[in-house]
Amino acid sequence: MADQGTYTATNLPVDGTTIDASDVNTDLQGLIDEFNKQVGYSKMNINGNITNSDIIVSAGINLSKLESVAWTAWTPTFVNWTIGTGGSAGTTAFYQKIGRVVNYYLISTLGSSGASVGGDVTFTLPVAAKASLTSGTGVLPIGRARFEDNAITNYAGEVYINSAGTTGTLYVHNSNGSYVSSQALSSTIPFSWAAGDVIFASGTYEAAA
Repeated sequence: MADQGTYTATNLPVDGTTIDASDVNTDLQGLIDEFNKQVGYSKMNINGNITNSDIIVSAGINLSKLESVAWTAWTPTFVNWTIGTGGSAGTTAFYQKIGRVVNYYLISTLGSSGASVGGDVTFTLPVAAKASLTSGTGVLPIGRARFEDNAITNYAGEVYINSAGTTGTLYVHNSNGSYVSSQALSSTIPFSWAAGDVIFASGTYEAAA
């Protein structure tokens, strides 16, 4: 081969040129550095670790190429919560599962006919929760809740997972006493339920699989 000088990371042979080891005078790190400059990094440690300072500020990321997990509708089954018919009666519920992480939300409104509310209002979760999250009944909160008295006022609460890991129980915050506690819903807690009253709930938990 004709003497082309010593090749380095920035002095590379043209396509079709045959070279041998004596023609190359660079360390592996130099080659890695040069390569990664072409893909948006200023450098990469030899063991593959990348820190924030390694990323070129001007490097662009096409967000359309990132994976997006769609929200899926689900129909929760309620206990002690019957929305009835008429008026604004209806339930909207969606969830998103990314790996074992489940995000969910639901909005349920009582109708003007046949609606009823009892104690310990529960709803089925879109995906069963991990078993280790269910050590005891009503122990681990997996979401926040809000109970709206037909646009008059609203009360804060929480969603607790049940021992089977398949349903959530709705509780309202009770401020009677020295500390705030959680109390189960009833026909009169946190108010006398009527047409147009709404339950909002949302949260995140780990799925069983």
